[in-house]
Formats: sequence, structure tokens, C-alpha cells
Amino acid sequence: MAVLSKLRTYRGFWRMLWRLLVLLRPFPAIFLVVLSVAEAVVVAKVGQVAGQYYLIIVDEQHSMFVKTTVASFALYTCNTIIKSTGQWLSELLAYSWRSKLTTLLQQQYCSKENVYWLFDKLDNPDQRIAQDTNIFCNALGSIAKVIAAAPFQVMYYTYWTYQITTGYVVLAVYAFFLISLMLESLIIRPIARLVFEQERKEGDFRFAHMRLRSFLTEITLYRAGAAERIHLDHALQPVLANQLRLVMWRWLLSACTTGLEYAGALLNYSCLGLVVFTGNLPADMDSGQRARWVSNASFATLTLIYSFTQMLDLASQFSTLAGVTFRVGQLLQELDRLEGQAETNNICTSAATAAVAKEEDQDEQATLLSITADGSHNSSRTQQQLASSSGRSVPRSSLQQPTGSPSQHAQMQSCSYEEPALSSGDSQLVSDSAALPDQLQLSQHDCDKQGRQLVAAVHDFSCQRPDGKLLFQNLSFEVHQGDMVLVTGASGCGKSTLVCALAQLWPLCQGQCQMPVQDQVMFLPQRPVAAPGNTLLEQLIYPAVMPEEGSALDLQHLALLLQQVGLTELLQRVQENWRLSQNWQGMLSPGELQRLSIARVLYHHPLLAVMDEPVSAVGTSAGIDMLKLLQHHSITTIVTGQADSPLTHNNVSETFFALVISL
Repeated sequence: MAVLSKLRTYRGFWRMLWRLLVLLRPFPAIFLVVLSVAEAVVVAKVGQVAGQYYLIIVDEQHSMFVKTTVASFALYTCNTIIKSTGQWLSELLAYSWRSKLTTLLQQQYCSKENVYWLFDKLDNPDQRIAQDTNIFCNALGSIAKVIAAAPFQVMYYTYWTYQITTGYVVLAVYAFFLISLMLESLIIRPIARLVFEQERKEGDFRFAHMRLRSFLTEITLYRAGAAERIHLDHALQPVLANQLRLVMWRWLLSACTTGLEYAGALLNYSCLGLVVFTGNLPADMDSGQRARWVSNASFATLTLIYSFTQMLDLASQFSTLAGVTFRVGQLLQELDRLEGQAETNNICTSAATAAVAKEEDQDEQATLLSITADGSHNSSRTQQQLASSSGRSVPRSSLQQPTGSPSQHAQMQSCSYEEPALSSGDSQLVSDSAALPDQLQLSQHDCDKQGRQLVAAVHDFSCQRPDGKLLFQNLSFEVHQGDMVLVTGASGCGKSTLVCALAQLWPLCQGQCQMPVQDQVMFLPQRPVAAPGNTLLEQLIYPAVMPEEGSALDLQHLALLLQQVGLTELLQRVQENWRLSQNWQGMLSPGELQRLSIARVLYHHPLLAVMDEPVSAVGTSAGIDMLKLLQHHSITTIVTGQADSPLTHNNVSETFFALVISL
């Protein structure tokens, strides 16, 4: 079974690589072959330079020295140009391949709903397009440079080595290459798998940091730094563990490659010694000719060995290529599958639409035929057909809106972002010197006439936008224990800015703000956030960190909280296993996330909760129930809401809110 699995893996790799090569059409690589032919000829001439100098120096041929030096300079210049051009061309090919492949993948990626469906099928498709494709093309360019040159170089240097030495030397070099190839192939396989895993884990780690960046304000309002750090540490651990394994295997590959290079040098000297000691050299050779033969024969043998070891040196590049080929190939296969599925659906939809249209034409003709002489018509047949079609599945594209009736699709509400009432010419705040002071801990003796403790106080408070325009000024209010305060106003008037200012996250403010200490106040951002953890327990207790396994938890109390906010179904999804891993960010709707946020407030039960439009996505009735729940648990609350929100209606605002502030 293991052998069959490996064969399937090899077949899958070569099939994916061939598909990618067909897409890239790497025909310009033929220029690398032309350069390799020229390089092989020039290098062969360069290799004879040393032997020529040995002959000139040993035999003291003064007249040949200058001529040989000029010829050598021309050869070195030619070889430099050819090598640098080959390197430039391989990098240019990698660039053009990346441009073509990335453009194609992005075109399919953004086609129809592919972006949505891919995230459920593959890990980090964005990384596969942006990073893995680049690695694949660079590795392919480096490998193409060597592979294009290798066949001709091997044949040329094989013939040259055979002419200078003997056939036994050529056979020894070929045997050395085959043994080296089998040895390195045993190391490349696990490295390719580790490269595949490393790219996947790196993508997950990068996604964790991207999530932190995307929800930066919300996470900061939650004061969830500790929970986020633990999540990032957990995401980093598998990256480092896999990287360590990859480092060890690459160390073994490097040691093997370096050892084989030295073994090739020893093989060269052994072959030359064998030729000399067995008397295969002509007896009439003088010392100068022997020196030139040793130099030329050594260069020919070493160049033949180098032609093979060049391919062996590609082991590291090939292992990387194998790993990213699977990742890019999987992405391409999945995109092709989605495209094929979409075409099939379109064909089926078109056929169904045509069938429905045909039935409608027949119905219309039958209706026209049933019209009586006095102008009336029999509509019973039509009514029967409509009734019979009510239980039939009709393709979405074939549904038509009734003429003159309103559309049944949900309409998006357009939000108008109005300018603040203050103009740009009004008095401005000094951003640096008049920054918000540190929050002050309130004294227990600050109470109102009813004896309720003062929880928060804002006096002569003003905030401005970064462009210098005032949002509100001279705002003053007090919040006592048990109060529920509503801050309302049109979009853009500064409600969310006030929440950030109370959390000391908006520096463009002046005035006095007194708030409870940090561990006694909880902020809920306007955009609800799923916790970074994958368990329901982590979602509920966020921003607290996940307790260790075996820690004492009142699970009945947690279940009751979910029941109170209408999320009992979440516990049923995980079969009442609080530590079962799920993708809650993708599973929860905005309304469910807002309900979950209210449950977090109930769990932590802070002295003060400051919430930015916390029930905007749960509906009017459910939103009022959420507020009642907070009031029932005696949680002092500051809530923001739109000016036209149901919370601002007189019967609601007078019932729940001790104070309504209009910005």
C-alpha cells in the first residue's frame, strides 16, 4: 500500500507539473539551449588554457606566452558574457512565467463565486497566488537554466573525456552520478513534503497576523492583547516545529551534496592515476606534454563530473519546486473544477429555462384557444398548471419578477454620512498639548442623591477628526450605577469616536474623562469580532484567555448565558462539547456575533459596559430584549445608536435609558 501511495504521489506531481508547463508554454527556454551549446564550446577552450600555460612554462616557449594570454583574455570575456546572459535570461523567464501564471490564477480566482468557495476547499489560496507562484517560477527558472544546458554539456564532455582518457573513466563518472542521484532522491522526498507543510503553516501564521491587523481597533477596544498573543504563539509553534525539521533535512542534503562534490574530485584524481599507472600514456611524451595532458584530462573529467553535479546541486531547488508545485497545482485543479461546475450549472439552467419558456408558450397558446366567442376565457387550466408547478424546483435564473409588483429581494439600506454641524472655521483643538488625560479611578464616595455610585463622568469634552474638523464639543454627562445611557446621532457625527475616546484610543480630544479602572470596564466595538480560538468556550469568555484543561468551570452557567441571548443552538452544533474546534468566524452571522458579544458582557459582568451599536443586526424586538437582559443583570451601560434607530423611539428611550445624548 505504501508503494502504491508513493506511485500515486509521483504521478500526481508530474501531472501537475506538466499542466503548469503547458500553461506557461516555456518555449523561450530554447535560447538557454543555444547559450548552453556556446558555453560548452567556450568552456572547453577555457579548460585548455591551463594546459597550454603548463607547456609554455615547462618548455620555456617565450614567443607563445603573449599570444596565449591574448587568446585567453578573449575566451574569458566570451565566457563571462555567456554566463551572465544565461543568468539574466533565466530570471527574465521566471518573471514572464510569474506574470502569466499569476494573471491566469487571479482571473479564475475572481471569476463568479470562486473566491468564496475556495476558502472552504483549500488553505490560504491567496498565499498560493501571491507567494507560492513566485517561488515556483523562480525555482523553475533556476532549474530550467541547468536542465537546458545539461544534455549537450554531458554529451560534449563525455566525448571529450573519452578522447583524452579512456572509456573506463567515463563509465566511472556515470556510475558515480547514478549512485549520487539515488542517494539524494531519498532525501528530497521528505524535504518536498516538509516544504509543502511549511508553506501551509506559514500561510496560517500570516493569516493570524492579518486578522489582528484587520480587527486592530476592535481588539484594542476589547483589551484582548493577552488572548491574541496566546493565539499567535499557538500559530507560531507548528511553524517553528516544521521549520526545525526542514532545517535538519536540508542540513543532511547539504552535507550529502558537499560530500559528493569532494567525492567527485577524488574520483577525478583516481581516474587520472589509474590511466597513468596502468601505462596508457604514450611513452614518448616529454614533461611539458605530460603536464598539459594532466591539466586537460583533469579539466575534462572534472567538467563531466560537474555537469552531473550541477543537476545534483539542484536537489534543494527541486525539493522546493516539488512542494510548491503541489500547492499551485491543487489551486489550479480546484479552480478548473469550479469553472467546470459553473459551466455545467449554466447548461442545466439554460435547459431548464428553455423548458419553462416552452411550457409558458404552450400555456399561452392553450389560453388563447380557450377564449370563447363572447370574449370570455376559461382560466381553470392555467390555474391548475400554476398550482401543480408550486412544488417544482425552478432554476434561479428562470425566476421573473411580476410586472408592477415590488421586488421580493432584500434591499440594501443606503447610509448617508452627514457632515458635523460645526464648520471647518470653528475653533480647533490642539492635538498635541490638549490630548486626553489618563483615566481616573472614581472614588466610592462619588454618589448621587439616591446614593448610587458615580461610575463615569465626562466634563467639557470635545473631539475632532484628523483633518481638524470638530465632531462635538463641550460634552458633559454623568453615569451612575445601574444607568443605561443612549448616545444617538446621524452617521458620522462622532458616536464611535466617543467610544474610542472613552477607551483612550482617540488622541484628538480635550476635556476631562473619568472612567473605572481598566479591569472594571468593557468595550464592545461596532463591528463584532469572533475570538481567535476555535472552541465555543474561547468564543464566550473572550477576551479572557483559554483556561487549562481540567480547570473548574461552571458550564451550566455558561449554557444559561447562551440560552439568555438566544444562542442555545451553538451548543448543539458542538454536541455540548465546549472544547470542540470549529470555524466560528465563518459560521456566525453578524447578528449571532452581536448576541455572543452581549453574552461576553454578561459573563465578565463589568462595572461599566460601553457598546457601539451592539444590537444593530439582531432586529428591533431582539435588540430590546438584549437591553432588558443587561438591565436585569444590573450592568451599567453606555450604548450608541443611529438617530433613526428603534432605540430612539419615545416608548423605548423613556423606558430603558436614564439619559439620552444627541450628538
